[in-house]
Amino acid sequence: MARKLSVNQKRYAVAVSQMDCPLSDDKLFHAYQQAYQTKNMELVAKKVKEFKKIPLLQEYITKLREGKVGRPTSYKEEYCEKIIDFFNRPPFEAHTVKNDEGEDVPAMAPSGHPIMIPCQLPTLEAFSLEIGVHVNTLLNWQNKHKEFLCAVQQAKAIQKNILVQCGLFKLYDARFATLVATNMTDMTEQKEVKVATYEIPKDATDEEASREYEKLLKGG
Repeated sequence: MARKLSVNQKRYAVAVSQMDCPLSDDKLFHAYQQAYQTKNMELVAKKVKEFKKIPLLQEYITKLREGKVGRPTSYKEEYCEKIIDFFNRPPFEAHTVKNDEGEDVPAMAPSGHPIMIPCQLPTLEAFSLEIGVHVNTLLNWQNKHKEFLCAVQQAKAIQKNILVQCGLFKLYDARFATLVATNMTDMTEQKEVKVATYEIPKDATDEEASREYEKLLKGG
């Protein structure tokens, strides 16, 4: 029996405690995905089933729902530095393998370039789970505390740089990266605008040219 909960188990418990009853499997799966940042549904289902059998974890969730354990819901100035530290991470790192001498060396792709692994993209949702509050609490703090708003803006700039760098190296699926960038940053998708051209015959009289121009304006 587990005597101490891991950080991710506590994140899972916080996510579960903030969900409405009844707690369906879908909600528990979503809470696990939030805590562990995984899309492997087979693993999610297996782990949630295991979590249901951990009395300490279930007791912690109950205490959270009843407000019997402290969740840092009040604002603290230290969160300004903490959110920047949470977001500030290298966009990617080289994947390494062991050579014949047992040393870590960069893994190489068939193209001859080192294989790069993108970092876990930091988000406000993930940070809110880190400190045990709902993401809406962070939005409220931004409205009330100018210094926290500045910290969030700096964090979002770091997030944008991670997206850009990983996008340039094609470490993200292109469609997914575009969707995330347009919804989570100030970047927008540029669409090509085609301009139709129309030439009036050189031998047209002024009256004919005027009629053709009017037809063009009317879409004729």
